[in-house]
Amino acid sequence: MILNKDAILKVLQKYQRRMLIVEDKVSTAPDSEIELWRWLRIVLKKLGSDGMSSDESTVEDDIEIVYKTKQMAWRRNLDKEMDLIDAQRIRELNPFAKQGSKPVRRFRNAGFPVSTRPPVAGLPRCFYDDGWFLGRDKRQKQMRISTEKFRWMKII
Repeated sequence: MILNKDAILKVLQKYQRRMLIVEDKVSTAPDSEIELWRWLRIVLKKLGSDGMSSDESTVEDDIEIVYKTKQMAWRRNLDKEMDLIDAQRIRELNPFAKQGSKPVRRFRNAGFPVSTRPPVAGLPRCFYDDGWFLGRDKRQKQMRISTEKFRWMKII
């Protein structure tokens, strides 16, 4: 499935917003957190906008709009990493203006729809889900996987 123009724009905006948040934290975080934010910046740059999941919006309790994040079967579970970045936006709203789009809660669940977008090629092996990697089809097996050694941080 190919995303329509609006969906592509939303995914690109999500990526750019997350990059702004991470860049801001790299320059303002205390020394004890700087390595984490630099690492998150590298993760986002490697994934690019094609590595960002898309969302389906829904209204919860007839009051609040929430996003249900589509699962990317090929991608390693990045819920903690993306939630950390998204929570930072909700907490500080900096460097974003008070007017305009407001942060919206995202829910991730294994029962939500799975994205049919193709996997991002050329990432280090640790960016791909183990189950997907082992079970990929012939076309996907020909996809370039980087041999770069990438140290994955565990966020707790």
